[in-house]
Amino acid sequence: MRVKYIFSFILLTGILVNSFYAIHADDLRKNIWRVAAVQGNVFTTSGDINAEDKKQLVADDYINLPALVITGNQSTVELKRNDDSITVAQNSIIKLIPDNSEDSRAIIKQEKGSVLYNIVKRFNKNFKVITPYLIAGVKGTIFTVSVDNTQASVELSEGLLEITSSISDEKILLTAGNTVTQGQDNIDFNITSNTIGSSLDDSLPEDIDSLDNVLSNTTGVVNENIVDPLLSTVNSTLEITNDVLDSTGVSGVLDDTGDALESATDIEFLNNTPVIGNDSNLNLNNLLE
Repeated sequence: MRVKYIFSFILLTGILVNSFYAIHADDLRKNIWRVAAVQGNVFTTSGDINAEDKKQLVADDYINLPALVITGNQSTVELKRNDDSITVAQNSIIKLIPDNSEDSRAIIKQEKGSVLYNIVKRFNKNFKVITPYLIAGVKGTIFTVSVDNTQASVELSEGLLEITSSISDEKILLTAGNTVTQGQDNIDFNITSNTIGSSLDDSLPEDIDSLDNVLSNTTGVVNENIVDPLLSTVNSTLEITNDVLDSTGVSGVLDDTGDALESATDIEFLNNTPVIGNDSNLNLNNLLE
């Protein structure tokens, strides 16, 4: 009996431990990033960029936070945490900051270079990228952040991003297909479109005279290549149709019928037969024979 109780207690304890781990697995892994792929020379350190304890990263390494990630020339690294992934381009520096808050699941300080972020949306969990010039607040999307000595830009591929200026605290909602840039000498955001609509707008004439010339040229091309050949084909078809009618005699019958209808002043009935005009021999029965 005692053995039975001990076995039940061990089984119950195992179930509780597994349940606790499943519930808090996200929290246990939230401050650890895994190296999914690496090319070239990529280093990490818990200190600053000049620290002597820098470690070269290889695939399947785990990075404990806080940590700097530094990519060299022609070097890249892909980092993953849960379903989120970031791809750090060459000559870039990012700082992975521990997530100790309830409403944010990742904070990355991007100091230099270009990084592609692919963030999966989760309820009430934000992903934040901080640069010297702007801050991107993310709930789930794909975007690229680029930083140099004078400015930072965010190019959005999917979803929505809340962008906050580090200079003026201005906030905007960036939509897919657009790029926002904030420079150290500019108070306002500069937003450009990456869609085809932007190219079309840029190619439109700036004044009415130029637009009129474009329309005139377009009309001439349409007339020469479409309208004129179509009219010529229609005229040729009509001429062929008239020749066929003349050769079969149908045209003469149609002409006689038209003349009779034009000359008719009234319709009388002779022996219950409709007669057109004053000619008793010109009745509808004759025309129909």
